[in-house]
Amino acid sequence: MKKRFNINESYRIQSKGKFRHVDLSNKKISDLNVKEVAQAMKQYPVKSLDLTGNLISDDGLKFLIKSIKDSGLEKLNLSKNKVGEKLIDNIISNLKICKCLK
Repeated sequence: MKKRFNINESYRIQSKGKFRHVDLSNKKISDLNVKEVAQAMKQYPVKSLDLTGNLISDDGLKFLIKSIKDSGLEKLNLSKNKVGEKLIDNIISNLKICKCLK
């Protein structure tokens, strides 16, 4: 039986690394799962978060943006997700508030 991927456990382990980079790319993370990632960010701050190639849509991203503002995150990769074009401008204006992102 294949073990279910545990987002919190993976995030926690990776966040303690030297570079504080968490790679959750291609893990089939959905809008529901991205809420777990946002909660983990509060407990285990990281510099870099890679969410490339998941199933994150506009709804999940809105939740993630709220967590990013106070997280100290410097780099976020959301390429190859299901984010719509209408939300892109909203994302840009919200993330301008977050001075930590590079």
